[in-house]
Amino acid sequence: MMRLPHLCKLWCNSQPSEAASALRALLAPLTSAQSPLQARQLSSLSASSLETLLGEEPLGAWRHDQWHQLPQNDIGAVGAYKILKRRLEEWGVQRELHLLAVLRRIKTPEQAALGLEAIALLRRHRANHQQHAPFNHYVGHCLMVRALETGAYDVVVEAHQRCHELGLGHMSGLRYSYVMSGLAKAEQLDALLKVYETMPRNGVRPSAETLYLIVKACKAAGRNDLAQAYAKEFEANGVRASEGNEH
Repeated sequence: MMRLPHLCKLWCNSQPSEAASALRALLAPLTSAQSPLQARQLSSLSASSLETLLGEEPLGAWRHDQWHQLPQNDIGAVGAYKILKRRLEEWGVQRELHLLAVLRRIKTPEQAALGLEAIALLRRHRANHQQHAPFNHYVGHCLMVRALETGAYDVVVEAHQRCHELGLGHMSGLRYSYVMSGLAKAEQLDALLKVYETMPRNGVRPSAETLYLIVKACKAAGRNDLAQAYAKEFEANGVRASEGNEH
């Protein structure tokens, strides 16, 4: 059997047809025996090269349950989304770890939006099979972390607005504080206030910490009028900033 170094040589020498044939031969055992050694060898090829050679998802990886363990440098968020979608089309509902494989690979705002679509996609497939339980809380947490890190603030807002529809589970006050704190640090006042507005529908009661984050963000944006208005609104509902948070 042709070894991977020779396969790479064919590719580098602009012999794609020979490389494609060799790669298919190398892939063949994976469809049955799934040799760990060959899997490791194949994972060293770039996803873009494999897609060019095979015209499909990297490694034809959608067929293999352990595809999500391949290095993120080989399969990024877009490739992972394609694999998840293909597995759903071919085999129906998939485990959450395949969804998390998409979310953990998010590196850009566009990929964060794709992650949100991946959640919606798996949610729809579950509903079609009468599976209505929400996702594990880590799904929503992973999306929030990646969306905040990449500056996908519209994704953060939409995820909170569609929390129940997407099956993101219980939105705790702690998660709200984490998200609103991240938005405040990023000086995203509009997004922060939109997230705050979703608290009642998601069954979360605003706290003194919520008030502190809102007032602080408003003042940082030069909106003292808004800060005072929210402080009065909270006080009318029996919520006051704690002594340590009064600024």
